[in-house]
Amino acid sequence: MKNEEYSQEKFDFIEKLASELHEMQDLLRDRENIKVEYEKEMSQRIRMEEESHKIRTSLEEQLAGYGAEVERLRAELQREIGERQLIEEEFHKIRSSLEQQLAERGAEFNRITADRERILQVWTQMLDDTRNRLMGGSHDSDKEPSTKNIQFEFPAPAAKVVSVVGDFNNWNADADPMEKDKEGVWKTSMSLKPGRYEYRFFVDGNWENDPACSSCMPNTFGSSNCVRIV
Repeated sequence: MKNEEYSQEKFDFIEKLASELHEMQDLLRDRENIKVEYEKEMSQRIRMEEESHKIRTSLEEQLAGYGAEVERLRAELQREIGERQLIEEEFHKIRSSLEQQLAERGAEFNRITADRERILQVWTQMLDDTRNRLMGGSHDSDKEPSTKNIQFEFPAPAAKVVSVVGDFNNWNADADPMEKDKEGVWKTSMSLKPGRYEYRFFVDGNWENDPACSSCMPNTFGSSNCVRIV
């Protein structure tokens, strides 16, 4: 009886031990499966980190390339701006030189025209004197031609400085300043010998024609001069 009980206890122990062994084996298999899954997950994470590093490196390289391109474009823009400024300065110099040349040529043309007018008047007077002498005329022709008092007027109530400029004063804007009356009309008078005169008004630094004059002649500046016969 005792042997049977012992045998039964032994069998139960062995069976329990076998059951625990099976449980341990199952636990080991589960742990192995967990280890494999963990290794897979770690491998995926490593691959993801490597891919992320590659992407980040590529983006950094692209950004560096874009930065270099931006700097190149900025330098190119600054160079073009500098070239444009040089071109504008050169153009301004050329324009100023041309304007100065035109002004000098215009003044020279006006001087030559005035000289020709004076020479023509002298020759006309000499011809008249010669004709009078040949015809037995009086000696009054030897006298200087009489002068006439000529009035110049220009309405400009808001103007500050006005002068009349023409052949009679060698186109000197400072030679004959005018005075403004109560009605805002600028006036002056001068004694002129008989002849043909071209003139304009110089109003606050700008050239203006006589609104009361209907006879004009083109000048070398693309505008016209007023003409008055004395």
